[in-house]
Amino acid sequence: MLGMGVVRGGAIVASVAGLGIGVAHAQTTFSMQIDQNASGLVGSTEFSFDSAGTLRGDWDATSNPTGTRTALGFQFFPPLPFGPTQNDDIPVMLGGAVSGPLDTATGGAFALTINEALGTLEVTGLAADLLAGGSLMLPATVSLVPQTFRTANPTFVYPGVAVSLPVGELEVSSLVMTQVGGGAGLLTPTGPGTWDFTAAPVVTIEGEASFLGNPLALPGVPAPIVLAGQIEVVGSGAAAVATLTGVQMVSQGQTTMVGVALPEIPFELPTLTAGVTAGVVMSLTLEDITTNLDGTLTLEAMGGVLVPVCAPDLTAGAIPGAPGYGVPNGVLNNDDFFYFLAQFAAGNVAVCDLTSGAIAGQAGYGVPNGVVNNDDFFYYLGLFAAGC
Repeated sequence: MLGMGVVRGGAIVASVAGLGIGVAHAQTTFSMQIDQNASGLVGSTEFSFDSAGTLRGDWDATSNPTGTRTALGFQFFPPLPFGPTQNDDIPVMLGGAVSGPLDTATGGAFALTINEALGTLEVTGLAADLLAGGSLMLPATVSLVPQTFRTANPTFVYPGVAVSLPVGELEVSSLVMTQVGGGAGLLTPTGPGTWDFTAAPVVTIEGEASFLGNPLALPGVPAPIVLAGQIEVVGSGAAAVATLTGVQMVSQGQTTMVGVALPEIPFELPTLTAGVTAGVVMSLTLEDITTNLDGTLTLEAMGGVLVPVCAPDLTAGAIPGAPGYGVPNGVLNNDDFFYFLAQFAAGNVAVCDLTSGAIAGQAGYGVPNGVVNNDDFFYYLGLFAAGC
């Protein structure tokens, strides 16, 4: 599990140098790159898990004849005998807790679209690597709760009580925030070329880790991030550059049911004699994973203007043979409509085959099918009416 929970108290500031916004189609999209040298997550995190299954001695008549053997129950006087090949499966529960501080770099990208005329913005395609290609090492402790059992080689008794054991570290090798929906927001004018804004992309945070030699997937759960701040627009032209900075308080937590059988885990159980351990092999099913994360996410990003693709823009002029005929020019006007009409009449599949049906939402809508008919004409008419 790793799902973003609550993001609060955030402030986002975007400074746009040279943003060109026209009157008819006041929309500009920036391709934003997150600066991992200036962005990061600082706070604390905790992972815990619960599992259940069995353990048995690592004895094997052929490969490990001097290994440890296990038997349920105990009796000291007289001691219960071990069968010559006895090696019982001992029911056991194993829980783990991993916690520690976070101080990581963050990289990634997203698109920021500003529409001055409509007073809207949209964040799309947000993908942030919260570890910026690195890894996170966290100290780990497990709690072992077996039924009472005894061992041979070494001879020892383990009562059925919880035993806490430090077992090294959990390595988090991946922690990624990915937008899966939402992202629309509003612009509120605050002065010439400046706005306050809010936006709420829906994201998941997913991770990959390794513990006791086993890979663990940390699945994500969709949840919104609330972004709020200011945007400033300066200048005009396609050479515009946007810079966005933000600081967000992040708090999330979730338990995810897993139910996955783990590969066998070899483990050395301590005894009361220093340096003497009982070798066992655990066969466990991972039942659930709980994650909690609290911290401050700082983002700094910048990017240039994306040249928008205007689907109904087909030509720079309506006169066949003239320069620019059939070449899009970034302007949508009647030349484009009459160019399509001429190509439609000529049955030009390359230009006019746009859809398999004329009803939005149905299968094949917007998917070419190798046939030019009235569905394609009305589909183009819809694109033309919507503008760019």
